[in-house]
Amino acid sequence: FFFNDTATTEIYTEQIVGSVRCVQETVVGLALSIPCLFVTSTFFEQQVGIPISIYPSASGFAWSIILGLLIPLCSALYPIKEALNQTLYQQLDTTHSKTSAVHIQIELDSHKIPW
Repeated sequence: FFFNDTATTEIYTEQIVGSVRCVQETVVGLALSIPCLFVTSTFFEQQVGIPISIYPSASGFAWSIILGLLIPLCSALYPIKEALNQTLYQQLDTTHSKTSAVHIQIELDSHKIPW
């Protein structure tokens, strides 16, 4: 990809790298869920007398993998799509602004103030 300014480059790079790192973070999250469930199980068993398993259920495990991978991948799709929709000339053009001007007109007691 070719990007015309540093901010755009950083945003697209963060999205792409974030989607790759989501696998590692999902595995770490699942590993950290066991100590958290252990603390929660101990607390509830002492306070209320309800035992809770310290291991995630199969559905909890599946949902954590699905959401842990799906959300970062979906968030990376839009910046990649936007980068692919531009031509190489548009991406390399640094002389023209990418934002459009906004014209505001305020009327006070039939007096127009052009901004």
